Amino acid sequence: MVFINRIVFSLLLCCMAGIQAGFAQRVYVQYDAATPQAAYASKQLKEALLAQKYTVLNDQKGSDFLIRLGVDTARLESEAFNIVPEQNSIIIMGGDNRGMIYGSLSLAESIQHGMRLKQVQKRSEKPHYPFRAIKHNTPWYSYRSSSALDQHYETVRDVRYWEAFLDMMAENRFNSLSLWNLHPFVYMISPKNFLEASPFSETEMKEWQQLHQEIFRMAHERDIDTYIIPFNIFVSPEFAEAYGVAHENVYPNYYVSGDTSEIVKRYMRESITQMFQEYPTLTGLGLTLGEGIAGMTPQQRED
Repeated sequence: MVFINRIVFSLLLCCMAGIQAGFAQRVYVQYDAATPQAAYASKQLKEALLAQKYTVLNDQKGSDFLIRLGVDTARLESEAFNIVPEQNSIIIMGGDNRGMIYGSLSLAESIQHGMRLKQVQKRSEKPHYPFRAIKHNTPWYSYRSSSALDQHYETVRDVRYWEAFLDMMAENRFNSLSLWNLHPFVYMISPKNFLEASPFSETEMKEWQQLHQEIFRMAHERDIDTYIIPFNIFVSPEFAEAYGVAHENVYPNYYVSGDTSEIVKRYMRESITQMFQEYPTLTGLGLTLGEGIAGMTPQQRED
């Protein structure tokens, strides 16, 4: 009986060693390191592999398994991906960088749930809806005065919050982020010809700019489009006081008459132009046609 027990125990040890060896496979992830989106996709895969006790190598030499990331615009639609397992390798191809990220996240999720690399089956996915967005109201210069918004002020100014938020968006396949407040420009730029519009010192302005640069950089890395949405027509209190216009078109007012004086038009145009010049990875600008343009016809609002 003792002899049999020893045999059983030895067999259990062998099985456990085999399982450990399986998870300790040496894996190399091949990707284009010059592409931020490929670097992000690779990072997510590597973290999933390490969490499951795989060994991730920095060189293909000596690896047991290869995972290759790439883009195939000729065969795949935008945002679509294929995962194709071969002997001791898995190829992830996206129709574009976003599809490559989604394919990598899909495989990372399978690994996190305990699937072994040898168990991965061929699969393909593509999106049903092309535009999958989140509307994010900022707690600074917000569209309403409320403690429900104000209490998050410091949290939303933390880059770590945005890193986690953007990771969540990528994991859930959101592809667009829109940031909303009454008048975002003075939090992003120092208007060159309207310096009186800014409420911030040079040091404070640099902090705001660094925050926005990081938000857009991380969004670009995850291939998430970004849009700034101001509530029209609003300005900063400092601008209204300095130039004697738009006195009602400031926080915390809303549903006020539109001020279309020439100086407001010029200020808005120059602020928008400068914003895009200073934030080249920002995707676009949206408009609201109701909050601060009372008394105007639909055509006037569009013009």
